[in-house]
Amino acid sequence: MNPIRSALRRVLAALGLSSRAQVENLRETVTRAKAEADKLKGQLAAARADLRTVKNEAKRASTAHATAVRETAEARAHRDQLKTEGAEWKQTADTWKGRAEAYRAKVREARHQLERVEQSTRLAHEHLMSTEVKLDLVDAAVRTLDVRTRAVMPQGPGSDTSSPGSSAKNREGK
Repeated sequence: MNPIRSALRRVLAALGLSSRAQVENLRETVTRAKAEADKLKGQLAAARADLRTVKNEAKRASTAHATAVRETAEARAHRDQLKTEGAEWKQTADTWKGRAEAYRAKVREARHQLERVEQSTRLAHEHLMSTEVKLDLVDAAVRTLDVRTRAVMPQGPGSDTSSPGSSAKNREGK
């Protein structure tokens, strides 16, 4: 390096001054540090939001746990009461079991019926889509024939001065 340049840099450094390259390097470093700080602030905000969410979930879980404990205690008390009532309740339970089984059978039948209806609906939809495709094909064919007819008869099908029936008569009369 140049000794004059080195001496000048030492003097500037002693005075607390830096070269332009050093200042630009420091600015880039500060910009990167700010970007990293912003990124970390965003992560911190996300972490705080997650923490709030977790705290809320913990509160809900705690409330649900307390409710479950209370309901369990009530259920145990009710169970003990039902045990003491004995035979009367057994007969009622058997009746309700029969009704529940009947409802389950109805639900199974309703599900099967719903599945059949859904299958029929899908099949009808497929037929409808097939019909629409066919109609689109017929429409395209009609348009194509119309375009070809107009190309052959530029003035349209009614440009003839004689009616279609009279031309047929003229041909038969010849």
